[in-house]
Amino acid sequence: MSSLPNIRTRTLGQPLRNLTKPADTTRMKKDRSTWLCPQEQDRLRVRENSGRVAHARTIASITIAASALCLAPLLNWWLLVLVPLSVVNLQSVDARMRAAAKPEYHAALSVFVSQCMLAGAAAITGGSRSPLLTAIAVPTAFAATRFRAAVVWLATGTALGLLLVVALASGASMVLAHPAQIIVAVSVTISLTAATQALNGAELAARDTAIVDPLTGLLNRHGLDRRFGELAKQARVIGAPVSLLVCDLDRFKDINDVHGHAVGDAVLRDAAYALRKQLRSFELIYRIGGEEFLVVLAGASSNDAAALGARLCEAIRRCHPQGLALTLSVGVSTRSGHDVDFEPLFAAADEALYRAKAAGRDCVRLAPPTQTRDATARSDLEAHPLGFLAQPIPVRGRSTI
Repeated sequence: MSSLPNIRTRTLGQPLRNLTKPADTTRMKKDRSTWLCPQEQDRLRVRENSGRVAHARTIASITIAASALCLAPLLNWWLLVLVPLSVVNLQSVDARMRAAAKPEYHAALSVFVSQCMLAGAAAITGGSRSPLLTAIAVPTAFAATRFRAAVVWLATGTALGLLLVVALASGASMVLAHPAQIIVAVSVTISLTAATQALNGAELAARDTAIVDPLTGLLNRHGLDRRFGELAKQARVIGAPVSLLVCDLDRFKDINDVHGHAVGDAVLRDAAYALRKQLRSFELIYRIGGEEFLVVLAGASSNDAAALGARLCEAIRRCHPQGLALTLSVGVSTRSGHDVDFEPLFAAADEALYRAKAAGRDCVRLAPPTQTRDATARSDLEAHPLGFLAQPIPVRGRSTI
């Protein structure tokens, strides 16, 4: 993965480079918060972890399918229908998630469908005495690799509810006479899910440490590296705009010089909090320099981004961190579709920030619009209507700022 310049040494105008590695996703919307994924980071976790556990999911699917093949002659031939369907469901979830704006629904549905199919397989192979009861723990544990704790325990509750239905369908007297299988299935499901959740929580905490700025609690340059690549790929697929807001606290060096670095750090924390309060859950802000911040807006036009920039300026003007007067300057740039590329987009916003500083600070300036690659191709065709007979239309030529 590419890296950004050190956040403590970046100065105004120094470019950030090489943020082009995309994640695996295809659509974007302005507001996509759901109960499953209330934060954009939750959705990113669902997508990324789905890929990380793909190999383990394949091993589990092969193991379950082999078990069904071996047990079908002994228990019920319908196993050769139900269990393979569960395996297909598990193995196809990645493809369905790639084509979805809200992939968490497909991930959750995949878990639930597999739980129901495996419960059905247990019901036709002995009910409360079926050797397949414990198999329901497998899709339940995979939920713990993708989702936050509340969703994981809902999936666990669903699994326990299905086990109860299978047991009662066999008759209460049979359950009381032979409780061992159902007790073991419940124990394994809870224990395996709890262990997976704990391990995943530890891994998530380690990643948070790597991508979160310890002073302000905002995402840092490592988080930006990962996220912008994802947004660039989304924009190229559906032609959506991406806007950058480069924000710089005005005359912050004077605060450090006059009041000391301890007060300066406190001012940064208060200012970061004031900025974050102006953003919705899916709008991400990064600290990329000492007193410099970057807001990335997916699906936002230049007017939307400029309006947000004005709100950010007003928020800093009103917050008086540590009792000190403070203002903010903001530079905004917007590109769409195939023109979404970090380096020219950031350079344009950085130049707009310079103009905001030159205009007296405490204001927002927009980068001038640039001709898109598709528009350039159309202009060339209109100027030379027969040119396409001699050479291809350069629909993906690199644009300039």
